[in-house]
Amino acid sequence: FNGLLERLQRTFDQQRQFLADASHELRTPRAIVRGEAEYALAQPERAADEYRAAFATVRTQAEGLARLVDDLFLLARAS
Repeated sequence: FNGLLERLQRTFDQQRQFLADASHELRTPRAIVRGEAEYALAQPERAADEYRAAFATVRTQAEGLARLVDDLFLLARAS
């Protein structure tokens, strides 16, 4: 019985760690996207290349988020 409880506790601990890691991986790109948007909108007039750079960063982060979400859905289906 103790062995069963220990295995259950390890499983819960692993799930808790996975959720913490996934949360961090989602929050980082979200923060970058928000920061880039705030930077681009901070002044009324910016040069076109500054807007392009901000949008390129946003696009890169959005692509990374899409891959991460796809991977999470794949893991959820496999469970």
